[in-house]
Amino acid sequence: MSQAPASPLAQALEEVARCCRCGACAGVCPVYGARPREDLSARGKLQLLAGLGQGALIPRRGLAEIMSRCLLCGRCTANCPNQAGAAQAIALGRQALAQEAGAPLAKRLLLGHALPRPGRLDRLAAAGRLA
Repeated sequence: MSQAPASPLAQALEEVARCCRCGACAGVCPVYGARPREDLSARGKLQLLAGLGQGALIPRRGLAEIMSRCLLCGRCTANCPNQAGAAQAIALGRQALAQEAGAPLAKRLLLGHALPRPGRLDRLAAAGRLA
């Protein structure tokens, strides 16, 4: 009997556990370089994921917004002395947060109602050009 695959958060936490919190990721992160705030570095995002995994944080859209501020370029992993897969963990964290907190209304409407119907998407694009 095969086991069910681990949840996205559980998979992310495996990478979080490899982080030694040295900060090597911050120096190479283009997002952190543009706006040096701890929550914008991979180290900060991994610590937020750890808090989520420990139950200290609640999955909310604000947390999802912070996680979305990552280019997933992989520079953090490439410069990590422990090779913690921060970009992979952040992507998995995004997936877990989308499942738990839900996507914003505009994204849900676009993905659920406009993209599957080309006519609606064309009308939406035409409205955007007028604006």
